[in-house]
Amino acid sequence: MCKAKPGRRCPKCRASALTAQQATVRRLHAKLQTLKPGTSAHSQLLQERDLAARELIMRQADLDSTEEARADLAAEIERRLATNPRDKELPRLSKRLIEGRLMEAYRRDQVAAMPPRPTHPAALTAYKELGDARYDMARCRLRMDMNGGNQREWEYWSRRHYEAAENANIAAARLQVIEESGDAHAWNALSDSERSAARVQAAQDETFSTPAAPRPLEDVLQDYADRQEGFVPIPDALAEAAHPPYPPAASLMKNDRPTTAAGVDDTPDTNKGTGPSASRDTTREPASPRNPEPGPRAIAAQKKRRNQRRRSARQLMSQIRSTSSRLNPDRFASKSGYNTSAGGAPNGDSLDFTGMLLLMELLPTK
Repeated sequence: MCKAKPGRRCPKCRASALTAQQATVRRLHAKLQTLKPGTSAHSQLLQERDLAARELIMRQADLDSTEEARADLAAEIERRLATNPRDKELPRLSKRLIEGRLMEAYRRDQVAAMPPRPTHPAALTAYKELGDARYDMARCRLRMDMNGGNQREWEYWSRRHYEAAENANIAAARLQVIEESGDAHAWNALSDSERSAARVQAAQDETFSTPAAPRPLEDVLQDYADRQEGFVPIPDALAEAAHPPYPPAASLMKNDRPTTAAGVDDTPDTNKGTGPSASRDTTREPASPRNPEPGPRAIAAQKKRRNQRRRSARQLMSQIRSTSSRLNPDRFASKSGYNTSAGGAPNGDSLDFTGMLLLMELLPTK
């Protein structure tokens, strides 16, 4: 059974949700064929179908993020690599495993950012809303990372992430106010400026921020691999830039209301709204002190580690595709000088021949 969001997902429930969404997409697509293109009914249904298709993609990632699905995908990829390294299904399976692992990692990040369960009964509603919104943030972050090369789609998911972050930020502020005051009506009693201040305070840890620009998929996967190996990734300027889940402070003071300015949405979708694409203001409010900036040695060590990881993945893929014999992880690891097996990784995945950089080598290239 699935736990409360952003808790662990149940494969049975996720599979049922995926099947239901597949039926919805098929129904909408079939109905779309009966309408005349260019009509308002056709355009409206087309948008509805596209929204359903996006939800279908997210539900597939929800299922693939479960421990059971990740293990099955890794085993299937290893089997196909051993049988036929040029199997046409490998790119699709590799993409699913990448998304599943990233989704699980982002979900765990959101779980770690959740506050303790509140003691006041009135705060439980806000706590549930916070969990739901944080889970949506994880889903949208995954879609942003997987669409870094598609600016239009990336901006769509960036807006969705910003909206989820706003909802999470408001829920966190409400929860904190109710818990501290012990009054179920404390949030409603606040003025707009007091609510704005509470939202800023709740976002001090910066876990509600929305990335300001797309990142190359390799950088995302290198970050994941670093964490799996026990390293803390050193973010670049692109990874550091982010939008807080509320308008700039000057705007809040002027309007005395925690709302966002309407933005121009060039994506043909019914959910047009506000977000980072509207203002592109990456100004952050003062946050808690950060760790000291990494020195040149740490930066050089990360660069060297990542270059070696990239070379090893390419060498290993070349060796896999050049052999017709049964693949042996230890033999290839000794040849490449890189250990591809990480069965003791935090998530417990079997990474023989399915390390993230190797999976990226299996993805289709433009």
